[in-house]
Amino acid sequence: EDDDDDNEEKQQENEKTTGKKKPADEQKQTIEMSAFFMYCNEHCSRVKQENPEEEFSHIAKILKASFKKLSQKELKKWMKLAEEDRAQYMAKNSKKGPRKKRQKKDPNHPKRSRSAYNIFSTQYFPRLREEFPEKSFGELSKMVSARYRVIPNEEKEKLENESKADKERYHNEMQAYQEQLLD
Repeated sequence: EDDDDDNEEKQQENEKTTGKKKPADEQKQTIEMSAFFMYCNEHCSRVKQENPEEEFSHIAKILKASFKKLSQKELKKWMKLAEEDRAQYMAKNSKKGPRKKRQKKDPNHPKRSRSAYNIFSTQYFPRLREEFPEKSFGELSKMVSARYRVIPNEEKEKLENESKADKERYHNEMQAYQEQLLD
C-alpha cells in the first residue's frame, strides 16, 4: 500500500516538474468570464472559418459588431451564462476572497529623498538625450551609469552632500506630515 502511495506521489511530482499542462477542464480559471468573452469563445472558430485570411484584431472587431447586434433575448442568455460562470468562479476562488484594491497615495505625503546617483542622473540625463536623440532610454541609462562610476571624488562628494540635505528635508517633512496626521 505504501509503495502505491509513493509511486502515485512521484508521478504527481513528475507531472509538476515536467511542465505538462492539466486538461483544460482541470485548469484553474484565472478570471471571471463576461458575457462578451463567452460569446467570443463560442463564435470565434466560426468567424475564423468564414474569414481565414483576417488577422485576430479584425476577427475581434467582427465579433464585437455581431455581439452589439444581438437581440435582447440573446443578450439575456449570454448574461445569464456569464452570471452562472461568475458564481462558479467565486465558489472555486472563495479562499482568496475579493481582489484588494490598491490604496490611493496621499498627495500630501512628502516625496522620498533622492540618492546621489539619482541627483546626478536627473542632471546628466537631459544632456545625453539632446546629444544622442536616437538612443533608447535603456542605452542612455547605461551611459549615465558608466559616467557616474568615473566622475571625480569632489563631484561625488558634492552630490552626496546634496543627497544628505535632501534626506534631512525628507525627515523634517515626514515629521511634520505625521504630526498633521495625528491632529
